[in-house]
Amino acid sequence: MNDNTLSYAGFTIGPINDVLKHARKTREMWFGSYFLSWYMEEFERELQKNNKINFLTPFIEKKENDRRAGLYPDRFVLTSEQSSDEVLNLIEKAGDETRKFFVDLIKGLDGKYGIKFFAKTDVDKILNGFLQTNIVVLPADGIQEDNAIEKFWNYLDATEEHRHFTLGKSEETCQRCKTLPSVATAEVMDGEKEKIWKLCPLCLLKLFALEIVDVQNKVSGRHRYPSTGEISAVELIEEYRTEDGWYRGSLKKYLEKHDEIDFNDKEFIEIVKNNTKIRCQEIKPYHKYIAILNADGDGIGNLVKKESESLQTSEMGNYINEFSKKLFQSGVDNFDLCSSYSSSVKDIGEPIYVGGDDVLAFLPVAYHTSDKRITTIIDVALALNTKFKELLGQDVGLSIGISIAYYKHPLAVTLEKSREMLFGIAKNQVGRDTLAIHLKKHSGNDAQVIFSFREPERLGQFNGLLKAILLSEEDLMGSIHYNLLRFKNLLIHIETTEQLTNFFDNNFSDQLKSGYTGIDYVKRMFELALGLDMRCSPVTDQKKAVKDVLDQLWFIKFLAGKEEE
Repeated sequence: MNDNTLSYAGFTIGPINDVLKHARKTREMWFGSYFLSWYMEEFERELQKNNKINFLTPFIEKKENDRRAGLYPDRFVLTSEQSSDEVLNLIEKAGDETRKFFVDLIKGLDGKYGIKFFAKTDVDKILNGFLQTNIVVLPADGIQEDNAIEKFWNYLDATEEHRHFTLGKSEETCQRCKTLPSVATAEVMDGEKEKIWKLCPLCLLKLFALEIVDVQNKVSGRHRYPSTGEISAVELIEEYRTEDGWYRGSLKKYLEKHDEIDFNDKEFIEIVKNNTKIRCQEIKPYHKYIAILNADGDGIGNLVKKESESLQTSEMGNYINEFSKKLFQSGVDNFDLCSSYSSSVKDIGEPIYVGGDDVLAFLPVAYHTSDKRITTIIDVALALNTKFKELLGQDVGLSIGISIAYYKHPLAVTLEKSREMLFGIAKNQVGRDTLAIHLKKHSGNDAQVIFSFREPERLGQFNGLLKAILLSEEDLMGSIHYNLLRFKNLLIHIETTEQLTNFFDNNFSDQLKSGYTGIDYVKRMFELALGLDMRCSPVTDQKKAVKDVLDQLWFIKFLAGKEEE
């Protein structure tokens, strides 16, 4: 805080989950999230026009965000050289200007793409009633800069608990979200047929955003957002893709007719077989599964508190600015890692939101970088965690929840499961900094694994086995897992590396003789889990250790299984 600071202010917007949970298509979920982040960016840039405003968080890049993922979080904290009343008035005015910008985008759709408004004048009222904004403005007296952000975070959290939105009046609610009043009709693909839907302002924007020139320009010329199958099987179709997100040749014709990929469609199967440029000309089981990744930083508040204790009051402003820049850079790094699929190839994954220590992304389960090399969703998780710690230090962590589901599984359910894996499981582990993954098979079966990022070798062996299985032409995982289950009670009583080696020599001699590398990974997984390596911590529960490895093998067996759904 400088000597001229008269007030502090905090602002938050929502409802994020309500915007996302009604999404049926990837483009709806993407723009639902992107819209709120873009809204905050426009809002903050409007406020920055006043030179008496200084943002404590987030850091705002001079260059407009042209990435296809949101970088700006749902809240900000600022200081001002103006009085509390003046700041409140300024924020409210900036909010009105920002909302008008998006209202004009929505109204601009009238008459295009089969859209006909019947309640155009209600757009602003409905959007204003739905967007849940909270403002907290306080005089600077009694507020210390070293805990200002934490204090305002707590205030904003408290205001969010009492949010509500106005539904308004309409002859009929939106047929998409079934929540807000409809204002227009539009032609929307439903399966392979176009239907006339009555839509609210927000669903109109989510469905037709990439038809708007301003949105296309905002996201570097993207004209199409990929469907679940296009993301999960990106390695099969990337050779057809053009820079604007569309496709060329036979795949373009196919998607113009069907809108989305169907892996059982003979026409699509032929398109894959006829593409000689791709490394994988066969539809594998993992191509039919999409991953939603959710990540959240651990220990950020404690880190700021610890480092601020050693600083003078005059140094706090600079420290907060530099820390906000680091969080912003973390978002940029996370975008690059998700988009490049852990530095594999450009535009493989689809990051949705990458603000600071939060990540939300659509990703394929695996991607061939060459005929004999493959990158997995585990590699992406490891890269995100490692980069985060490189930037902010080893005192922090990044917990990650991943939900993997059949490409036709309800998108909102897959998203909610990823949140459950992150907040319900990963962040509840001792020490946090954990990866939790859930797999939902099309058949209805489930599998789940949990790893601590503080034990990288255990996660590395699991990932190594997954890669070996995905690259192998033989389906050996089923027989290996079956034999290990038979000897479960024996495995529980193994106490030395020699005993473990003898067990594998006696029971998996065929796989060992054939040079199948997967069996080496399995053996090492048991060695680490049972604490037989001298570098490992002693194991207090042998039964649980064996069960954990068997669950991990079950997970891989399910994910890479050759059986049809």
